[in-house]
Amino acid sequence: MNRSSRRFIWTSIMVLTLWASMTKSTWADNGQEPSPAPEVTEAHPWSGFLLTDFTAAPFTAPPSAAVPQPIPLDQELRDLFTTATREENRRPGPNVPEPMVFDLIRPLGVRRGELEVNVLGFVPFRRTRARNPQFSFITGADQSVQRRAAFEWAPEIEYGLFDNFALEFELPMAEGRVEAYKGAAQYTLGTAFNEQFIHGFQGILFVDRTNGAVTPTILYLAALRLDPIYSLQAMIGFSHEFGGENLSSPSLVLLNLALFAEVSEKWTLGVEANYISELEGAAGLLLMPQAHWNFTDKWSIQFGVGTRAEEGNFSAEAVFRLIREF
Repeated sequence: MNRSSRRFIWTSIMVLTLWASMTKSTWADNGQEPSPAPEVTEAHPWSGFLLTDFTAAPFTAPPSAAVPQPIPLDQELRDLFTTATREENRRPGPNVPEPMVFDLIRPLGVRRGELEVNVLGFVPFRRTRARNPQFSFITGADQSVQRRAAFEWAPEIEYGLFDNFALEFELPMAEGRVEAYKGAAQYTLGTAFNEQFIHGFQGILFVDRTNGAVTPTILYLAALRLDPIYSLQAMIGFSHEFGGENLSSPSLVLLNLALFAEVSEKWTLGVEANYISELEGAAGLLLMPQAHWNFTDKWSIQFGVGTRAEEGNFSAEAVFRLIREF
């Protein structure tokens, strides 16, 4: 092998060595191979609809400190007077049926824009006479007649003017005559006990067309959900008649207590007790078992047959209320 051949071989070896060294350096700078593409996890159809994201990290059991603790009593008492707020346009507090005889102005926690019209009817089975005028839940204590009408009824409209505030206008009638004008307002104070309790106030102004008497009434309202089936509704209040003929006992104490059992999605059974007493004088009690039937999403009817006790007289009467919600 001559000198030129050896020189060519050594030159080729050096060039190959240099090329290999440069190629290795390039791989070291850029990575020997491109990293594999990250695995794409398809989002669950409900991702974002629920609070839990299905693409989040695997679930780990929460520590024992994360177990919900009972709300302190002082916080519950403060919440009693915290105004209920809008939550996805849902009424705050428990869903408790309204009493049939002495109903609310829409349920407590009413939302702005809620509208309802209904008609309440009373049919006494016996038109009893009494020493003092008898109280009517529709036409009021008629001071000019000591005898109940054969049929009493009252169309009314209820409207949620603002969240937690509603108005009502009613025309009490007896046998086709408008006996009075009735206006009312209702305000929800707040909720407590994990929204199983709700309370508020209702004010009523009753103007009697037969004798010109004006009777304002103030009521405290409370509702409590006992369990998924049973619930309670209660009212207590005071009224005073101005300008009427009952000068000896113009003031009344009012008490309403109702227990309900929601036996199915469309049917609710209940019993309602209405107690009315003069501060110095007669008292009356109306005990009314009742059934509520929601036969469509917007229409419902309530009906019952109960007994009234006043001044030692007992009389049966039927009551109904037809309701249309909008």
